[in-house]
Formats: sequence, structure tokens, C-alpha cells
Amino acid sequence: MNSEENLETLQEYIDWCFDVIVMKKNQNACSPVKSETPSSKRSRPADSPETTSPTGKSFTDILDSIDKRLSSFDARLSLVEILHREFKSLRGSLEFSQQQVETLAAENASLRDSVKSLTENVTHLNEENKKIKETVIDLQARSMRDNLVFSGIPESAEEDAEATVKSFIKTYLKLPEDTVENICFERVHRLGAKKPGAPRPCPIVAKFGYFKQKEQVKSRGRELKGTDFSVNDQFPKEILERRKVLFPIRRSLIQKGSRAVIAVDRLYVDGRLYRDLSTTPCTGHLLSYSHTHTTPYTFTHLRGTTMYIYTQRSNHSDLTAHTDMEDILAHKRVHARTYLIQLSITRSVQH
Repeated sequence: MNSEENLETLQEYIDWCFDVIVMKKNQNACSPVKSETPSSKRSRPADSPETTSPTGKSFTDILDSIDKRLSSFDARLSLVEILHREFKSLRGSLEFSQQQVETLAAENASLRDSVKSLTENVTHLNEENKKIKETVIDLQARSMRDNLVFSGIPESAEEDAEATVKSFIKTYLKLPEDTVENICFERVHRLGAKKPGAPRPCPIVAKFGYFKQKEQVKSRGRELKGTDFSVNDQFPKEILERRKVLFPIRRSLIQKGSRAVIAVDRLYVDGRLYRDLSTTPCTGHLLSYSHTHTTPYTFTHLRGTTMYIYTQRSNHSDLTAHTDMEDILAHKRVHARTYLIQLSITRSVQH
């Protein structure tokens, strides 16, 4: 019941009380009054029952009762109005809070979608970054394929790096002098500045003009066994780290009687690509599988690969192209030798 209904009820009650009072007055006016003489009035005691009029006493009692009830009703009405105001204020607060909750829920849903979209974008960018990084590493490795790193050669104050390398090849790798003189270098230099007191001299990087000459010099590396010198291919830092992981595995496999060869950052065991995630957790060229597979596989819907085979008159020999082709085919788990034989026959017929 609201305050307006309470006021109407109170008004009806007051009207009823006044109707009762008026009715009592009318009854008193119609009742006969006894005639009294002045002497009888004087002789009547003050505390006589007839001194106080029953009608007046009843009227007074009714008014007192009405006053008490009105006071009580006013107090209750005031309390109801206070509670009504508080309830109205609380209701407004709840409505405002509900609106805020709905707004926050909508914003939260929007933020969740944004975070999901950003997460997908970051994942996509990470994948693209990995691909780009591997592409850059591959390009670096290809740009270094004609390079050899000569380690352990002593440094002199004013040296000619190319002459130093040629002298080293003739003296320690035991190549004929005329062969050494015909070697063409594009660039030869030390890696890093000379450091006085360093335990080992800075290595020398030599970029050969012809890949065959580079392979010929590299093949004589066995002559350095037991010395402090070494001749190795140059690789980017990332590939060197992968090779460090593969060398102990290769050594262990050789001790078990397997034929293991490391080509760039791939390990081949008995002619098959070694793929072990637990021991070679590398990305890029190394694929991750639980073990080396020896059973034949049948593949469908394979994506094809196209590559250019260099002619014999270029700086790159056919052996390099065939090695790349073999790596690609081994990547698909296809025996590459058949394809290479067919390729060689085709090239022989064409020439």
C-alpha cells in the first residue's frame, strides 16, 4: 500500500469519527432535561455523579482516542514515507547498477573479441616471422656455400690474406702448386680484428670464385688430422647451433655401426633423414619425428617443387644442384636416387 492509499484511509477514518461525534451531539440535544431549582443545584455535591455529563466524558474520550490514533498513524505514515523514499532510492540504484553491469558485459565481450583477434594476429605474425627467419637463414647459407673458413693460421702484422691462404693450401693441404695458383678467390679476409694475447688467431674466410675449386680444397681437409688447423664450410650462426646438436648424435650413431652424414643442418643415417624430436629440437630444415623411418610410404596430393639446375659452365656444379634436389625429395620421404638417375639421363640426352 502506497502513501496515497494510506492518506485516503486516514481521511475516511477521521470522517467516520466526526460522524460519530455529530450523532452523539444530536442524541444529547433530543433527550429531556430535568428541571432543577437553584437550591438543588447548590445542594448537589461537587463530586456527584451527575456533576460530570456522560455525554461530555464520552466525547472527550473519543477525542483523546482519535488524537492517540492520529499520532500513532502519523508516526507510522512518516515511517512508511521514509521507507518509500529509501526504497525508491534503492530501486534507482539497482537500475543504475544493472545498466552498468550490462554496459560492462558488452565491453567485456568486445574486449574478448579484440583479444581473440589480436591473439590470432600475433600467432599469424609469429608463424610469418619464423618463415621469414628461415628464409633469411637459407639465403645466408646459400650466399656462404662458396666460402671456407681456415682456422689456426697464425697472424702477421701486415699480411696478404689471399697469399697466406694459398701458401697454407700448398703447404698443409698438399695441393700441387699449379693447381693452387689457378685457384680464383673473390674475397679473403680475417674474421674480426687482431687481439693481442688471444689464445688462437682469428680465422680466415675465403670466398672461392668456383664451387669445384672450393670442394677440391675442402676434400683435402683430411691432411690436417692431428694438427691445430681446420678447414670447414661457413654457415650462419643458427645453422652452427643446430650442427652442434647433431654432432654428438652422429658420433653415437657411428659408434653403433651406422653410416651418418651431416649435410648443412640435416643428419642422414644410412641414406635417410634422421628425425628425432627428443634429441634434435630444432626448427627450420630439421623435421621432428620420433624415429628414423625405414618402411616405404605411399604419398598422394604432394606439393611439387621446382628448381633450376645450373649448367657446367656456371660457378655452381651439377653436384650441388643434385644435392639440393636430393634434400627436397628426402624431405618428402621419396627415394631420390631414381629421380636423379632419370634427371642425369635426360640431361645427357639433351647434351
